[in-house]
Amino acid sequence: MVCTSLKTRLLQGVLLGTATLSLSLIGTAAGTAQEKGPAPAVLKSAPASTMVLTLDDAINMSIQHQPAIRAAQLSYESSISAKSVADSFFVGLVPEGRIRRKQAASGLNAAAANVQQVEMETKNAVNRTYLGVIFAREQLKVASDAVETLKATYKVAEQLLASGDSKNVTKDDLDKLDIYVKLGEAKVGEASVGMIRAKAALREAIGLDYQTQFEVEDGKLTRFYEIAQEFTKSKRVKLCCNTAADMAVRYRPELAQASILADVTCLETQAQQANILHFYARTFAASTDIHAKVLPSQLINGDYRPGPVGPEMPTYLIGTVSKRTERANILYSRALAVVDKARGLVALEAEDGCAKFNRAADQIELQRIAVSKSAALYKNAEKFFRQDQLKTDALLTAYGLDVKNRSDLNEAYYMFGMTLAYLQRATAGHLWECFISDSK
Repeated sequence: MVCTSLKTRLLQGVLLGTATLSLSLIGTAAGTAQEKGPAPAVLKSAPASTMVLTLDDAINMSIQHQPAIRAAQLSYESSISAKSVADSFFVGLVPEGRIRRKQAASGLNAAAANVQQVEMETKNAVNRTYLGVIFAREQLKVASDAVETLKATYKVAEQLLASGDSKNVTKDDLDKLDIYVKLGEAKVGEASVGMIRAKAALREAIGLDYQTQFEVEDGKLTRFYEIAQEFTKSKRVKLCCNTAADMAVRYRPELAQASILADVTCLETQAQQANILHFYARTFAASTDIHAKVLPSQLINGDYRPGPVGPEMPTYLIGTVSKRTERANILYSRALAVVDKARGLVALEAEDGCAKFNRAADQIELQRIAVSKSAALYKNAEKFFRQDQLKTDALLTAYGLDVKNRSDLNEAYYMFGMTLAYLQRATAGHLWECFISDSK
């Protein structure tokens, strides 16, 4: 049986690709579609020698410090050792030795693809947790500003009540405002805890020691949306979901690993044919490092969670040459099914991310309009309240709506950034190549 290689184009795309998954390079996307890796991290000093990290800093540090990457690199070194054994003189003496050497070489390629996958997942984790820190910080600011505004409103109400001739402020209104202040302070406490948790998650994603102190740069969530919008408008391009799926199929390392496994399984049929001396024969799984991770299950559109098909190969095959070869051939057909499933899953993730991208952009525009109107509504309400022409309940209603809309807008910006991170991962760092000319 002659095995047709499935991995050539996929492996070249994965191992030779130079795209980065750092969202902080959105700005340079307007100048080039194919991104280069981020520059070496330069850590800026803050008081008490606290590191101030940009997103590129965090990405670069994760490549150096994340234990999961180091573990994948050690697995690659293990595969090199396994290949050296397969290349030894003694392996060449067994009938299937030549085939085992080919399988060991493929195992080395699979391990290299696994390193690429772990690096990709690490960068995605840093992107998401870094955005989480900025989001938590901005939500904390919204909550803190709300408390300060409520305290100022309490003083105004107190002055109106003290004048003795207020028509709209009563002692109950002061109590009500005090209650709102206390509830606001509780929200500030919750937001502060959220900030601590977000920084802890980023620290782990980078791979820093738990005692390492750092801050993130004074960036805002709005920049990811605004630069992306500027990119699409200045280049007159739009995100193409078909291109995103193509990039996923071409560059995702999970698919490369599945394809390599299929090639190795195909070679196993030849190895079993060559092994005429044993009834109880080993397979490549007994001696060759083949890494083919199962894709994580994704929740699509809130109601569909497609499950992947995992790899399968026993350590031994039992039977005559024909029976062992027959079973190896069946497992090869199964490995091809795994490749098909992996191809479908990575394409689905890219298409799902594309739909989320468009929805997130629309959501921001709607929230911007809502914030503009609620801010104007509250401004007028505050003016009339200070003039003792508006009841406290009406003011609180206007202010509550304004605070909620500002919080929701922050969340919309956050979800947009998270969608960019999702798409960067789904396309293996080739997001900006997925934008095509907008005929409109």
